Amino acid sequence: MSKRRKRLEKLRQNPKDVAFDDLRKVLEDFGFELVRSKGSHFAFRHHELNEMFILPYRKPHVKTAYVEQFLMIVEQLLSLDDDKDEADE
Repeated sequence: MSKRRKRLEKLRQNPKDVAFDDLRKVLEDFGFELVRSKGSHFAFRHHELNEMFILPYRKPHVKTAYVEQFLMIVEQLLSLDDDKDEADE
């Protein structure tokens, strides 16, 4: 299993205790780019999605709702990848 998948599984197993930097690393693993940071909010965009993911910076952990929202977005991305793989076959 790749490091990218291991970090994602760690988020899935415990979405309550996620540090901001850990979530940011996983965001970048899945192709999200930091497009803006203003005050305590960071905006990430993925090139395949038309929406932005806004993440407020909080110490020591990111709120569970943001982690769960990100996990739903990743599921969408993974299903897009699966659809592309099936179309290539």
